[in-house]
Amino acid sequence: MTKAILIGAGFSCDLGMPSAAELSKIFFKIFNYESIKNHLIPNIKNSKPYGNDTTLSKDAFLDIIKIFKNNTETNYENLIKQIENIENKGGSNNYTHTIRYFISILYDAIYYFFLHFHSKSYDLYNLMKSTYSPFINYLSNEEETWILSLNHDLIIEFLALDYNIPIKLGASTIQNYLLDNEKNRDKIIHFYKLCRDDYDINKMDFFNSQRGINLIKMHGGLNEFSFGDNGNYNYGKNLLYVNLGNCKNSEEYHSLIQNINNKMTYYVNGKNVPIMKEIAAPYIDKDSFELLRKSMLTGGRKFSSKLGDDSGTAMFLLRQVLLKVDSVDIVGYGFNDVHINDRIDEAMILNQNLKLNISLYDYLSKLPHCIERHNCNNRIKLSYGFGTPEWFYLQTTGNQNHPEKQKIETFRKLKNKN
Repeated sequence: MTKAILIGAGFSCDLGMPSAAELSKIFFKIFNYESIKNHLIPNIKNSKPYGNDTTLSKDAFLDIIKIFKNNTETNYENLIKQIENIENKGGSNNYTHTIRYFISILYDAIYYFFLHFHSKSYDLYNLMKSTYSPFINYLSNEEETWILSLNHDLIIEFLALDYNIPIKLGASTIQNYLLDNEKNRDKIIHFYKLCRDDYDINKMDFFNSQRGINLIKMHGGLNEFSFGDNGNYNYGKNLLYVNLGNCKNSEEYHSLIQNINNKMTYYVNGKNVPIMKEIAAPYIDKDSFELLRKSMLTGGRKFSSKLGDDSGTAMFLLRQVLLKVDSVDIVGYGFNDVHINDRIDEAMILNQNLKLNISLYDYLSKLPHCIERHNCNNRIKLSYGFGTPEWFYLQTTGNQNHPEKQKIETFRKLKNKN
């Protein structure tokens, strides 16, 4: 049977990655009213990110400071959404450019947080990955398994590499660049390319009626980039996925992703080209470079709140999968993304065969109304109190006593303490 699983941040927590709440605490420790007012804005207010012809707006900075001063949010994405909402308030290009520049600073910081967590937590992943071994038996043996991930991390790719699980990201056209055009001309970075015109599960390179993971990242990831104008800065015309095929294990893939994000650059007269939200990827056959946009989506405008035509985005793929399968397992997701909840609601209406098997770790967690209203005729099954490794063990064995229970509990105590 074709399986589908929707995973949120809770899926990766027992492998060292942060929950949304943990990441938000780190964010607000660095970006708060005092630090914004007294340090960040004074340091950037006279900068010229758009060239000498554009002066950053004092009014925009005052409005940003006001948002931080009055902030009651505990989720960093909700605060970013407030800043996004004032982008055009000032009525001038300088005001708009200032807001966008400030958001880009927050974006780069969050992106760095994820890179940093991967680097610092990789040993934890190696320590704890055995507790996720039931995941191997969970996958369908004769059909594809769709994994719809809301995470930016590389945990699914790591597990696939380390446990020899076939995996596809949907693209197969080869696109290669140099790591840089001076110091590492011998190091070629391999990508797979996909045009958004072909962003359709029926056109993409996915497993069909055979064992393997079809991975779709709803909000992008550290191994995904885009380039080319598509009329929308956040969605480049072409998508790039870092090729897993040349890596023997997760350690090699982890090192590759870190190199791309930290070292890939284009040099001019010995100095690398300064780029904000993009990476300068040198061409192999000509003395020039491509601007690769980091694909990670965050804040309040990741996707349209409307359920209309969303072709070319991950929401279109999500809809296709939800209309294709008869059941979806939901693990590690706290139902905090309205655009995801709305698509699940829509799918439950359009696909009358669709059932949800939901694992909620917190007994006090409640489903949003748009999901809860479908809880009739056995269409929704709820499980409470299971962490991700325990839930997979339960699904594959029917047993609640994970063989590495002590190891998991010790890890969680230490993680919470630190």
